[in-house]
Amino acid sequence: MLAVPVPALPTEPGWTFEPKWDGYRGIGALGPGALQITSRRGTDMAPWFPELAGLPAAIGGHRALLDGELVALDSAGRPDFAALQQRMRGRQRTTSPTRRHATHPAGTVPVVYVIFDLLGLDGRLLLERPWVERRARLEALELAGPAWQTTPSFVDQGPLVWAATDQQGLEGVVAKRLAGPYRPGRRHPDWQKRSHEQQGVFLVGGYVPGAAGMGRLLVGARQPDGRLRHVATVEAGLVPATRRRLAGLLGGLHTGTSPFAGPVGGGRWGGRPAGAPRPVWVRPELAVLIAYRGLEGGQLRHARYAGLPTAPR
Repeated sequence: MLAVPVPALPTEPGWTFEPKWDGYRGIGALGPGALQITSRRGTDMAPWFPELAGLPAAIGGHRALLDGELVALDSAGRPDFAALQQRMRGRQRTTSPTRRHATHPAGTVPVVYVIFDLLGLDGRLLLERPWVERRARLEALELAGPAWQTTPSFVDQGPLVWAATDQQGLEGVVAKRLAGPYRPGRRHPDWQKRSHEQQGVFLVGGYVPGAAGMGRLLVGARQPDGRLRHVATVEAGLVPATRRRLAGLLGGLHTGTSPFAGPVGGGRWGGRPAGAPRPVWVRPELAVLIAYRGLEGGQLRHARYAGLPTAPR
C-alpha cells in the first residue's frame, strides 16, 4: 500500500502518525527458520542482510507477513540513504538468512528492518481489518531486536510528530486512518505522507535544452578549494514561465567548457539520460534556490527549483 502526497497532514480525529523512513520498502514473510523480504520489484532482499537472520525466531514460532522499511542509521539514529546505497552496492548473496546469530559483514553499515504493519498472522490475512486492529496484533508480537524494530505511532498527534521529525532531521510523516484496511498495490488517501524539505542556494553551471529553451538545470556547490562540484540536475519546479525567465538570465553567460570540477552526474538524481541533448555550459554566476530531501552519493535527492534567492543583477 502506498501513501498519497499531501501539502498538509489531516487534523481531524481518527488518524495515527508515524515517521517516514528513508530506505527500501520490503514485505517480510516469516516462519520457523525461514525469512523472505520482498522488494517492490519482487526481489528477495533477505540474503543481503545477514543481521536479520534472527527475526524468524523473534516471533516465537508464529508465521507472519510484515510490511516495513530497510534503513541504515547514522550515529545519531537518523536514516542514511547514501550508506544504505553503499551497502547495497557491496551486497553478496552468500550468507544464509537462517543463521540465527549472523551479523552484518565487517566494514559495512548495519541495516535495521523498521516494521510498520502486520498483513497476516498464522495463515490468516488481515488486509481487510482496520489499521488499529492490525497495529494491536503487531505490538503483541513485541518485535524489537538488534536489527529490527516496530516503528512508533502516535494517535491524533500530527503536529507534535511533524515538529519532532523536523527537529530530528527525519524525512517526514505518514498519516494513517485508524479505521482503514490495507490496500496492497494501491495509493490511497487512507495513507497520506508529507515530507520535510531542505533548501539551499546553488550556482547554475549549465542547462540541458528543452521546452521554452530550458529543459533541466545543472547546479553545483562551491568547495573549500573554490572548485564547483555538480550536485543536482533539476527539472521539477521549472514551469514554462520560469524556464523562459532562466533562459533569458543565462543567455549572456554561455561558455564553451564545463565549469564543474569532475563529472556531471552520479547517483540516481543526477547524470544525463541516454539520448538527452548535450548540456549548454554557462559561467556560474546565477544563484538559484533549490529544495531537496537530503544527499545521496554527493547528489541532492528529489531536487526541485524553488526560485531566485535575490534579484539577479
